[in-house]
Amino acid sequence: MLSTLDLNGPDAEPNDARKVIACFQPSRPQGTFGPRTKARQLVFVGNGRNGIAIVDATDPSKPRVLSRLPGDGDRRAFQELAVRGLAFRSHFDLGSEGGRIPTVEHDYLYVVFEGRRRGEQDPQARLAVVRVTDPERPEGVGQVELPRGAQRLDVLAIYNPPFLQPYLVAATPEGGAIVDVSRSAQAALGGRLYSMTKPAYGQGEPQRIPWFDAAVEAFPLDRLVDETGAPEKDVSHEGARFLDRAELEKVLGAKLGGD
Repeated sequence: MLSTLDLNGPDAEPNDARKVIACFQPSRPQGTFGPRTKARQLVFVGNGRNGIAIVDATDPSKPRVLSRLPGDGDRRAFQELAVRGLAFRSHFDLGSEGGRIPTVEHDYLYVVFEGRRRGEQDPQARLAVVRVTDPERPEGVGQVELPRGAQRLDVLAIYNPPFLQPYLVAATPEGGAIVDVSRSAQAALGGRLYSMTKPAYGQGEPQRIPWFDAAVEAFPLDRLVDETGAPEKDVSHEGARFLDRAELEKVLGAKLGGD
């Protein structure tokens, strides 16, 4: 045990930290000539009614809270609040044609939470899209309602040439809910994935099986061959192929002129 961190501080609410994910945030340039941002090891902690704590754990012996979600005012607006799922990924937000709005890489935290605002009768499950490029000043950019009881989620990165499109799959009592987050500020609930039970002894109607978790198998897009050496990617024209290992070693070992 290297260290501990009190996430509640002076708040009298009980500690209810249940969801934790750790992510590395790389250093990035700021503008053309500006200094680079700090590289950090970030930890996101879902802590019940206290929402989410964003923690800098770059020095594991001295973790510190950078910010909280939602803010104090927004948090007091909820009679009930529970964080059900967290996911993190970097994403390029595409700019406009002509470059008036530049394409920018941002870091996003995706949060499945269930809450009941004061005055509401029933709790509602929602997915929040939070920009955490600056983890000290997180910014909510989008939100979409999910089926009640939604929990746990995972990220899909689907290559539809020429774009790599991000989606989320959230586990719900009605199966898997697919959310399109390719436009960060316009998250949209898409299709559903579900499995059906078979009626016992041929009696009754099939029922949907509730999902309690979701995990996605993925492989890197830069993998050119599989474990047996068979190519995995298309090439531009017939007869073209990727270099094999021996050819690559020959190229990489070639002597270059000059000093």
